[in-house]
Amino acid sequence: MRIIGLDLAITRAHKAVVMDEHGTFVTPVLAVATWPDELAAMLQRAREGAPPDRPVAVVMEPTGLAWLPVAVYLMRHPVTVYLVNSQPVADLRRYYHKHAKSDRIDARVLAKLPLVSPEKLHALVLPPAALLKCQRACKQLDWVITQITALHNQLTGLDRRVWLGGWRDHVFADPFGPAARGCREHDYDPTAVLRAGPETIRHAWRATGLDPADGGEWVEPLVKLAKHVMAVYGDPSTYVDFAALQAEVRLIQKWLAQFEADRDQLRRTVVRSLYRRLHPSRHLETLKGIGQDSAAVFVSFIGDPTRFANGRVCRGWSGLVPRSSQSADSESKGLRIST
Repeated sequence: MRIIGLDLAITRAHKAVVMDEHGTFVTPVLAVATWPDELAAMLQRAREGAPPDRPVAVVMEPTGLAWLPVAVYLMRHPVTVYLVNSQPVADLRRYYHKHAKSDRIDARVLAKLPLVSPEKLHALVLPPAALLKCQRACKQLDWVITQITALHNQLTGLDRRVWLGGWRDHVFADPFGPAARGCREHDYDPTAVLRAGPETIRHAWRATGLDPADGGEWVEPLVKLAKHVMAVYGDPSTYVDFAALQAEVRLIQKWLAQFEADRDQLRRTVVRSLYRRLHPSRHLETLKGIGQDSAAVFVSFIGDPTRFANGRVCRGWSGLVPRSSQSADSESKGLRIST
């Protein structure tokens, strides 16, 4: 067997080295770009001096998406590809850096993994295009939700600073409901709230029609809170520009509304649509705590579960293993995941 350690790069050439099954390197470190002729030359170097039927394997880390075109080419030729977890690679790299004089050892570390830790290697199975599309959509959805959380945190911080913590505690039960958002849009400046008065604010709120069931019971608490705010900051305030803060929250809410629309569109028309096509039985949703979005992640990232010999192999591939605490006939429940 010939093993190629391939250290992927994003903007420069990859580094590759070929090793035989005895752990002897048979080539120096080679520079390889993601071009068909250079990848073919790498495979030719790997097969030099070996019987024609000698298998070739490539070990590499999943660096960004740099691995995808390389893996597709190799598996078409046909070469066994291993995408390895970064943690054991980092551990072995630290060892070699300590005992080797050369710092160009990353490709060599990858090549040695099949000999040092074969149980950590799982042959790559490339998913169909629809599965990869679902994977990417799940990652996009997760990123969008992260941005929404960050914007929620920004608005919550401003609410506490400007309105002395009373925005959530004394005025709005839902700080991101229609009333709170409408108030941020039009009545975030406490001086303007006091000038307008409760009747004007209530009339303007009802005219929006954003929530017909909400009659504006929060208006009097808002005006009362505005009086406390101005008693602290002063009227007029020398140190706080409330008009600028009003403009700031309007902009943040504009971003928030766009991200929420993107989240809903991704979830409804991409992630859940692909999930239902890939897993028409939807059996995953029968598990407690698993909804469509979580099931889409499992389906798109695990792919064909029959490629794993048993549950232990699947746990080793994912790196997620539930902690266990057992004694006699008892077993603790609800323990966190061990990685």
